Amino acid sequence: MIVAAMGVIALSPVSLVSGSVHAEEFVRRWIDDSGGRSIKAKFLGYRDGLVGLETSPGKHIKVPIDRLCEGDQKYVESVLRTADVVRFQGVWRARASEAGGEPAPADVIERLGFEFEGKTVIVS
Repeated sequence: MIVAAMGVIALSPVSLVSGSVHAEEFVRRWIDDSGGRSIKAKFLGYRDGLVGLETSPGKHIKVPIDRLCEGDQKYVESVLRTADVVRFQGVWRARASEAGGEPAPADVIERLGFEFEGKTVIVS
């Protein structure tokens, strides 16, 4: 759902970029918030305040994001932002829209579309 100057718009994908967004495939050094301890691991993902790491093949750990150094926290945020941009790529059609609490007419909804390309959105 997008909140715009005109009101609230609910969207459905018409087409999306194929494939899925993957975390980095390389091992990097992760440092704790004190700077005193580190671990080499691959980034698996982030959920509910926890960063998933693979320390060796098949061995996964979860670390609270606030226990990582500022640089690692920013790295995780950067990966997640990039993943969000990729997920929105493609053509979307409006399913519903309202402005001032009033629903938009069906013929307007039928014609309303959005195309996300990189960080640009084209409204048609």
